[in-house]
Amino acid sequence: MNMSKRVLLIHRYFWPSNISTLPRMLGDYVESLNEYGYQLTVVTSDDLDYSKLRKRRFKTDVKIHTCKLPIDRNLNFILRLFSITYFTIRAIFYCISKKNDILITISYPPLLSFVLSFVFRIFNRNRKVIFIVQDILEYRLPTKCLKKVYRYFMKETISRSEIVITLSEEMKKTLTSYMGDDSSTKKIKVLQNFFPINSESLCSENSKGDIIYAGAIGKAQNLNHLFSALSNIKLLEREVFVYGSGTEKEFLKKKFENSSIHFKDPVPQEIISQVICNSDIGLVGANPDLFKYAFPSKLITYANLGAFSLVCGEPNSPLASWLKSHKIGLVIDSKDVNKATLQIIDFLSSDGLPKREEIMSNARELFSKEKHLKEFVNFIERI
Repeated sequence: MNMSKRVLLIHRYFWPSNISTLPRMLGDYVESLNEYGYQLTVVTSDDLDYSKLRKRRFKTDVKIHTCKLPIDRNLNFILRLFSITYFTIRAIFYCISKKNDILITISYPPLLSFVLSFVFRIFNRNRKVIFIVQDILEYRLPTKCLKKVYRYFMKETISRSEIVITLSEEMKKTLTSYMGDDSSTKKIKVLQNFFPINSESLCSENSKGDIIYAGAIGKAQNLNHLFSALSNIKLLEREVFVYGSGTEKEFLKKKFENSSIHFKDPVPQEIISQVICNSDIGLVGANPDLFKYAFPSKLITYANLGAFSLVCGEPNSPLASWLKSHKIGLVIDSKDVNKATLQIIDFLSSDGLPKREEIMSNARELFSKEKHLKEFVNFIERI
Protein backbone atom coordinates (compact mmCIF):
# COMPACT_ATOMS: atom_id res chain seq x y z
CA MET A 1 0.00 0.00 0.00
CA ASN A 2 1.22 3.52 -0.77
CA MET A 3 2.18 5.25 2.48
CA SER A 4 0.85 8.61 1.24
CA LYS A 5 -2.50 8.59 2.98
CA ARG A 6 -3.69 12.21 2.80
CA VAL A 7 -5.84 13.04 -0.21
CA LEU A 8 -7.12 16.45 -1.30
CA LEU A 9 -10.13 16.37 -3.65
CA ILE A 10 -11.15 19.63 -5.32
CA HIS A 11 -14.24 20.13 -7.44
CA ARG A 12 -16.81 22.85 -7.89
CA TYR A 13 -19.64 20.46 -6.92
CA PHE A 14 -19.80 17.60 -4.43
CA TRP A 15 -22.34 15.16 -2.99
CA PRO A 16 -25.31 15.54 -2.60
CA SER A 17 -25.49 18.19 -5.34
CA ASN A 18 -27.60 16.91 -8.26
CA ILE A 19 -26.07 19.17 -10.94
CA SER A 20 -24.92 15.90 -12.58
CA THR A 21 -24.02 12.35 -11.57
CA LEU A 22 -20.36 13.33 -10.99
CA PRO A 23 -20.85 14.96 -7.53
CA ARG A 24 -22.58 11.80 -6.35
CA MET A 25 -19.73 9.69 -7.72
CA LEU A 26 -17.21 11.88 -5.90
CA GLY A 27 -19.09 11.17 -2.67
CA ASP A 28 -18.58 7.45 -3.31
CA TYR A 29 -14.88 8.06 -4.08
CA VAL A 30 -14.42 9.78 -0.73
CA GLU A 31 -16.29 7.08 1.15
CA SER A 32 -14.31 4.26 -0.55
CA LEU A 33 -10.89 5.89 -0.02
CA ASN A 34 -11.78 6.59 3.60
CA GLU A 35 -12.60 2.89 4.09
CA TYR A 36 -9.10 2.07 2.78
CA GLY A 37 -7.55 4.30 5.43
CA TYR A 38 -7.02 7.49 3.47
CA GLN A 39 -7.61 10.83 5.17
CA LEU A 40 -9.77 13.00 2.90
CA THR A 41 -10.04 16.77 2.53
CA VAL A 42 -12.69 18.02 0.11
CA VAL A 43 -12.81 21.58 -1.22
CA THR A 44 -16.07 22.45 -2.95
CA SER A 45 -18.88 25.01 -3.19
CA ASP A 46 -22.63 24.78 -2.69
CA ASP A 47 -25.77 26.68 -3.53
CA LEU A 48 -27.57 25.07 -0.54
CA ASP A 49 -26.58 23.96 2.95
CA TYR A 50 -25.66 20.26 2.84
CA SER A 51 -23.70 20.15 6.11
CA LYS A 52 -26.18 17.95 8.02
CA LEU A 53 -26.44 15.40 5.20
CA ARG A 54 -22.66 15.19 4.89
CA LYS A 55 -22.17 14.89 8.64
CA ARG A 56 -24.50 11.89 8.67
CA ARG A 57 -22.76 10.16 5.76
CA PHE A 58 -19.03 10.78 6.24
CA LYS A 59 -16.74 9.98 9.17
CA THR A 60 -15.19 12.75 11.23
CA ASP A 61 -11.78 12.35 9.55
CA VAL A 62 -13.32 13.52 6.25
CA LYS A 63 -12.91 17.29 6.20
CA ILE A 64 -15.20 19.20 3.84
CA HIS A 65 -14.51 22.88 3.19
CA THR A 66 -17.18 24.72 1.26
CA CYS A 67 -18.38 28.19 0.36
CA LYS A 68 -21.71 29.39 -0.96
CA LEU A 69 -21.80 29.96 -4.72
CA PRO A 70 -24.67 29.73 -7.22
CA ILE A 71 -24.67 27.00 -9.86
CA ASP A 72 -22.59 28.05 -12.89
CA ARG A 73 -25.18 27.28 -15.55
CA ASN A 74 -27.54 29.86 -14.00
CA LEU A 75 -25.01 32.68 -14.37
CA ASN A 76 -24.04 35.01 -17.21
CA PHE A 77 -20.44 35.03 -18.47
CA ILE A 78 -19.17 37.76 -16.10
CA LEU A 79 -20.70 36.24 -12.97
CA ARG A 80 -19.56 32.77 -13.99
CA LEU A 81 -16.00 34.03 -14.45
CA PHE A 82 -16.10 35.72 -11.04
CA SER A 83 -17.48 32.55 -9.43
CA ILE A 84 -14.79 30.31 -10.95
CA THR A 85 -12.02 32.79 -10.05
CA TYR A 86 -13.19 33.00 -6.46
CA PHE A 87 -13.36 29.23 -6.16
CA THR A 88 -9.90 28.85 -7.74
CA ILE A 89 -8.33 31.27 -5.24
CA ARG A 90 -9.83 29.33 -2.34
CA ALA A 91 -8.66 26.02 -3.83
CA ILE A 92 -5.10 27.34 -4.27
CA PHE A 93 -4.91 28.03 -0.53
CA TYR A 94 -5.53 24.33 0.21
CA CYS A 95 -3.08 23.22 -2.49
CA ILE A 96 -0.29 25.30 -0.94
CA SER A 97 -0.83 23.57 2.41
CA LYS A 98 1.69 20.78 3.05
CA LYS A 99 -0.90 18.58 4.75
CA ASN A 100 -1.78 16.49 1.65
CA ASP A 101 0.14 13.99 -0.47
CA ILE A 102 -2.30 13.35 -3.34
CA LEU A 103 -4.46 15.82 -5.27
CA ILE A 104 -7.56 14.67 -7.16
CA THR A 105 -8.68 17.31 -9.63
CA ILE A 106 -11.34 17.28 -12.35
CA SER A 107 -11.30 18.83 -15.84
CA TYR A 108 -14.06 21.34 -15.02
CA PRO A 109 -13.94 24.34 -14.62
CA PRO A 110 -11.61 24.82 -17.60
CA LEU A 111 -7.93 25.37 -16.73
CA LEU A 112 -8.54 24.91 -12.98
CA SER A 113 -6.62 21.63 -12.99
CA PHE A 114 -3.69 23.29 -14.76
CA VAL A 115 -3.39 25.89 -11.99
CA LEU A 116 -3.97 23.49 -9.11
CA SER A 117 -1.57 20.79 -10.38
CA PHE A 118 1.18 23.44 -10.69
CA VAL A 119 0.61 24.94 -7.24
CA PHE A 120 0.24 21.54 -5.54
CA ARG A 121 3.68 20.39 -6.71
CA ILE A 122 5.54 23.71 -6.63
CA PHE A 123 7.19 23.06 -3.23
CA ASN A 124 7.33 19.26 -3.40
CA ARG A 125 7.72 17.39 -6.69
CA ASN A 126 7.00 14.08 -4.97
CA ARG A 127 3.36 14.98 -4.39
CA LYS A 128 1.03 13.09 -6.75
CA VAL A 129 -1.78 14.40 -8.98
CA ILE A 130 -4.78 12.39 -10.21
CA PHE A 131 -6.42 14.18 -13.15
CA ILE A 132 -10.00 13.10 -13.97
CA VAL A 133 -11.02 14.18 -17.49
CA GLN A 134 -14.80 14.04 -17.82
CA ASP A 135 -15.00 16.46 -20.74
CA ILE A 136 -12.39 17.74 -23.23
CA LEU A 137 -13.55 21.29 -23.84
CA GLU A 138 -11.64 22.02 -27.04
CA TYR A 139 -14.80 21.57 -29.14
CA ARG A 140 -16.48 24.49 -27.34
CA LEU A 141 -13.76 27.01 -28.16
CA PRO A 142 -14.48 29.34 -31.11
CA THR A 143 -10.99 30.08 -32.49
CA LYS A 144 -7.86 28.13 -33.43
CA CYS A 145 -5.81 30.30 -31.10
CA LEU A 146 -7.94 29.41 -28.07
CA LYS A 147 -7.89 25.73 -29.04
CA LYS A 148 -4.09 25.84 -29.22
CA VAL A 149 -3.84 27.43 -25.77
CA TYR A 150 -6.25 24.87 -24.35
CA ARG A 151 -4.23 21.98 -25.82
CA TYR A 152 -1.07 23.40 -24.21
CA PHE A 153 -2.70 23.63 -20.78
CA MET A 154 -4.02 20.08 -21.09
CA LYS A 155 -0.60 18.80 -22.16
CA GLU A 156 1.06 20.41 -19.14
CA THR A 157 -1.58 19.10 -16.72
CA ILE A 158 -1.25 15.57 -18.09
CA SER A 159 2.56 15.82 -17.82
CA ARG A 160 2.31 16.76 -14.13
CA SER A 161 -0.19 13.99 -13.36
CA GLU A 162 0.67 10.52 -12.14
CA ILE A 163 -2.59 9.12 -13.52
CA VAL A 164 -5.15 10.56 -15.94
CA ILE A 165 -8.62 8.98 -15.92
CA THR A 166 -11.00 9.50 -18.84
CA LEU A 167 -14.21 7.92 -20.14
CA SER A 168 -13.53 6.27 -23.50
CA GLU A 169 -10.85 5.06 -25.89
CA GLU A 170 -11.74 7.90 -28.27
CA MET A 171 -11.18 10.48 -25.53
CA LYS A 172 -7.93 8.75 -24.59
CA LYS A 173 -6.79 9.01 -28.20
CA THR A 174 -7.53 12.75 -28.20
CA LEU A 175 -5.61 13.30 -24.95
CA THR A 176 -2.67 11.27 -26.28
CA SER A 177 -2.59 13.46 -29.40
CA TYR A 178 -2.00 16.52 -27.19
CA MET A 179 1.26 15.02 -25.93
CA GLY A 180 2.92 14.77 -29.35
CA ASP A 181 4.02 11.19 -28.76
CA ASP A 182 2.78 7.97 -27.17
CA SER A 183 4.94 8.19 -24.03
CA SER A 184 1.98 9.20 -21.85
CA THR A 185 -0.38 6.47 -23.08
CA LYS A 186 0.31 4.25 -20.06
CA LYS A 187 -0.69 6.92 -17.56
CA ILE A 188 -4.04 7.62 -19.32
CA LYS A 189 -6.64 5.14 -18.09
CA VAL A 190 -10.19 4.52 -19.33
CA LEU A 191 -12.77 4.13 -16.57
CA GLN A 192 -16.46 4.48 -17.34
CA ASN A 193 -18.70 6.40 -14.97
CA PHE A 194 -21.19 4.41 -12.95
CA PHE A 195 -24.79 5.13 -12.04
CA PRO A 196 -24.96 6.08 -8.33
CA ILE A 197 -28.66 5.28 -7.72
CA ASN A 198 -30.25 1.89 -7.05
CA SER A 199 -32.32 1.48 -10.23
CA GLU A 200 -33.96 -1.81 -9.20
CA SER A 201 -36.04 -0.01 -6.57
CA LEU A 202 -37.27 2.54 -9.13
CA CYS A 203 -38.19 0.63 -12.27
CA SER A 204 -40.58 -2.10 -13.29
CA GLU A 205 -41.23 -3.88 -16.58
CA ASN A 206 -44.20 -1.62 -17.35
CA SER A 207 -43.70 1.77 -18.98
CA LYS A 208 -45.77 4.29 -20.88
CA GLY A 209 -43.72 3.81 -24.06
CA ASP A 210 -42.62 7.44 -24.19
CA ILE A 211 -39.40 8.89 -25.57
CA ILE A 212 -37.41 11.17 -23.26
CA TYR A 213 -34.57 13.66 -23.50
CA ALA A 214 -33.09 14.82 -20.18
CA GLY A 215 -30.16 17.23 -20.03
CA ALA A 216 -28.67 20.46 -21.34
CA ILE A 217 -30.37 22.09 -24.32
CA GLY A 218 -27.58 23.87 -26.16
CA LYS A 219 -25.93 23.90 -29.58
CA ALA A 220 -23.49 21.11 -28.69
CA GLN A 221 -26.41 18.72 -28.19
CA ASN A 222 -27.50 19.06 -31.85
CA LEU A 223 -31.15 18.73 -30.77
CA ASN A 224 -32.51 20.64 -33.77
CA HIS A 225 -31.22 17.79 -35.94
CA LEU A 226 -32.54 15.08 -33.61
CA PHE A 227 -35.99 16.62 -33.12
CA SER A 228 -36.30 17.34 -36.85
CA ALA A 229 -35.74 13.65 -37.58
CA LEU A 230 -38.38 12.66 -35.01
CA SER A 231 -40.91 15.24 -36.21
CA ASN A 232 -40.55 13.87 -39.78
CA ILE A 233 -42.14 10.62 -38.60
CA LYS A 234 -45.85 11.27 -39.10
CA LEU A 235 -47.03 8.12 -37.31
CA LEU A 236 -44.57 8.19 -34.45
CA GLU A 237 -47.28 7.02 -32.01
CA ARG A 238 -45.07 8.02 -29.10
CA GLU A 239 -44.85 11.24 -27.11
CA VAL A 240 -41.44 12.88 -26.77
CA PHE A 241 -40.76 14.70 -23.47
CA VAL A 242 -37.82 17.08 -23.14
CA TYR A 243 -36.55 17.95 -19.65
CA GLY A 244 -33.81 20.53 -19.19
CA SER A 245 -32.70 24.07 -19.86
CA GLY A 246 -30.22 25.88 -22.07
CA THR A 247 -29.67 28.49 -24.75
CA GLU A 248 -31.56 26.61 -27.47
CA LYS A 249 -34.66 25.72 -25.48
CA GLU A 250 -36.94 28.60 -26.50
CA PHE A 251 -35.97 28.33 -30.17
CA LEU A 252 -36.67 24.58 -30.23
CA LYS A 253 -39.84 24.93 -28.21
CA LYS A 254 -41.25 27.40 -30.74
CA LYS A 255 -40.10 25.42 -33.78
CA PHE A 256 -41.67 22.14 -32.64
CA GLU A 257 -44.72 23.50 -30.80
CA ASN A 258 -47.14 21.70 -33.15
CA SER A 259 -45.40 18.34 -32.98
CA SER A 260 -45.44 15.46 -30.49
CA ILE A 261 -42.38 16.96 -28.77
CA HIS A 262 -43.23 18.50 -25.38
CA PHE A 263 -40.84 20.70 -23.38
CA LYS A 264 -40.76 20.51 -19.59
CA ASP A 265 -38.92 22.39 -16.85
CA PRO A 266 -35.90 20.73 -15.17
CA VAL A 267 -36.74 18.47 -12.23
CA PRO A 268 -34.62 16.88 -9.43
CA GLN A 269 -32.58 13.74 -10.14
CA GLU A 270 -34.95 11.46 -8.22
CA ILE A 271 -37.97 12.63 -10.25
CA ILE A 272 -36.25 12.47 -13.63
CA SER A 273 -35.10 8.93 -12.79
CA GLN A 274 -38.72 7.91 -12.34
CA VAL A 275 -39.69 9.63 -15.60
CA ILE A 276 -36.97 7.66 -17.44
CA CYS A 277 -38.32 4.47 -15.86
CA ASN A 278 -41.65 5.26 -17.51
CA SER A 279 -40.02 5.70 -20.93
CA ASP A 280 -38.86 3.13 -23.46
CA ILE A 281 -36.32 5.28 -25.31
CA GLY A 282 -33.83 7.94 -24.20
CA LEU A 283 -32.33 10.49 -26.60
CA VAL A 284 -28.66 11.53 -26.66
CA GLY A 285 -27.95 14.54 -28.88
CA ALA A 286 -24.48 15.44 -30.12
CA ASN A 287 -22.73 17.35 -32.88
CA PRO A 288 -20.59 15.37 -35.37
CA ASP A 289 -17.28 14.17 -33.87
CA LEU A 290 -18.29 15.27 -30.35
CA PHE A 291 -17.42 11.87 -28.88
CA LYS A 292 -13.73 12.48 -29.53
CA TYR A 293 -14.02 14.99 -26.69
CA ALA A 294 -16.81 13.65 -24.48
CA PHE A 295 -18.64 10.45 -23.62
CA PRO A 296 -22.45 10.47 -23.59
CA SER A 297 -22.86 9.71 -19.88
CA LYS A 298 -26.59 10.26 -20.32
CA LEU A 299 -26.83 6.82 -21.92
CA ILE A 300 -25.44 5.33 -18.69
CA THR A 301 -28.40 6.81 -16.85
CA TYR A 302 -30.87 5.66 -19.50
CA ALA A 303 -29.50 2.11 -19.61
CA ASN A 304 -29.42 1.68 -15.83
CA LEU A 305 -33.07 2.70 -15.74
CA GLY A 306 -34.02 0.37 -18.61
CA ALA A 307 -34.41 2.87 -21.46
CA PHE A 308 -32.82 2.15 -24.86
CA SER A 309 -30.66 5.03 -26.17
CA LEU A 310 -30.90 6.68 -29.59
CA VAL A 311 -27.58 8.49 -29.93
CA CYS A 312 -26.57 11.10 -32.51
CA GLY A 313 -23.16 10.12 -33.84
CA GLU A 314 -21.17 8.39 -36.55
CA PRO A 315 -22.88 5.09 -37.55
CA ASN A 316 -19.52 3.38 -38.20
CA SER A 317 -17.79 4.66 -35.05
CA PRO A 318 -16.40 2.57 -32.15
CA LEU A 319 -19.26 3.90 -30.01
CA ALA A 320 -21.84 2.56 -32.49
CA SER A 321 -20.27 -0.92 -32.42
CA TRP A 322 -20.02 -0.85 -28.63
CA LEU A 323 -23.68 0.12 -28.16
CA LYS A 324 -24.84 -2.53 -30.61
CA SER A 325 -22.80 -5.31 -29.06
CA HIS A 326 -24.16 -4.59 -25.59
CA LYS A 327 -27.75 -4.01 -26.79
CA ILE A 328 -28.24 -0.73 -24.92
CA GLY A 329 -28.41 1.75 -27.78
CA LEU A 330 -28.30 2.66 -31.45
CA VAL A 331 -26.32 5.41 -33.18
CA ILE A 332 -28.21 7.47 -35.75
CA ASP A 333 -26.64 9.81 -38.29
CA SER A 334 -25.70 13.20 -36.79
CA LYS A 335 -25.35 15.07 -40.11
CA ASP A 336 -28.18 14.06 -42.46
CA VAL A 337 -31.72 14.51 -41.08
CA ASN A 338 -33.29 12.26 -43.74
CA LYS A 339 -30.87 9.41 -42.97
CA ALA A 340 -31.55 9.82 -39.25
CA THR A 341 -35.30 9.74 -39.88
CA LEU A 342 -35.06 6.50 -41.89
CA GLN A 343 -32.85 4.89 -39.25
CA ILE A 344 -35.38 5.70 -36.52
CA ILE A 345 -38.26 4.39 -38.66
CA ASP A 346 -36.38 1.16 -39.38
CA PHE A 347 -35.63 0.69 -35.70
CA LEU A 348 -39.18 1.35 -34.50
CA SER A 349 -40.73 -0.86 -37.20
CA SER A 350 -38.31 -3.76 -36.66
CA ASP A 351 -39.42 -4.46 -33.11
CA GLY A 352 -35.74 -4.32 -32.17
CA LEU A 353 -36.28 -2.78 -28.73
CA PRO A 354 -34.77 -5.09 -26.07
CA LYS A 355 -36.74 -5.82 -22.91
CA ARG A 356 -36.24 -3.37 -20.07
CA GLU A 357 -34.80 -6.01 -17.75
CA GLU A 358 -32.23 -7.04 -20.39
CA ILE A 359 -31.08 -3.43 -20.82
CA MET A 360 -30.81 -2.96 -17.05
CA SER A 361 -28.92 -6.23 -16.64
CA ASN A 362 -26.40 -5.28 -19.34
CA ALA A 363 -26.00 -1.84 -17.78
CA ARG A 364 -25.31 -3.28 -14.31
CA GLU A 365 -22.49 -5.33 -15.81
CA LEU A 366 -21.05 -2.46 -17.88
CA PHE A 367 -21.37 0.33 -15.32
CA SER A 368 -20.89 -1.56 -12.06
CA LYS A 369 -20.37 0.74 -9.11
CA GLU A 370 -18.41 -1.90 -7.19
CA LYS A 371 -16.01 -2.61 -10.08
CA HIS A 372 -15.51 1.10 -10.76
CA LEU A 373 -14.70 2.00 -7.14
CA LYS A 374 -12.36 -0.97 -6.77
CA GLU A 375 -10.43 0.01 -9.91
CA PHE A 376 -10.31 3.67 -8.87
CA VAL A 377 -8.88 2.82 -5.45
CA ASN A 378 -6.37 0.46 -7.11
CA PHE A 379 -5.10 3.34 -9.28
CA ILE A 380 -4.32 5.35 -6.15
CA GLU A 381 -2.91 2.38 -4.25
CA ARG A 382 -0.36 1.79 -7.03
CA ILE A 383 1.16 5.27 -7.10
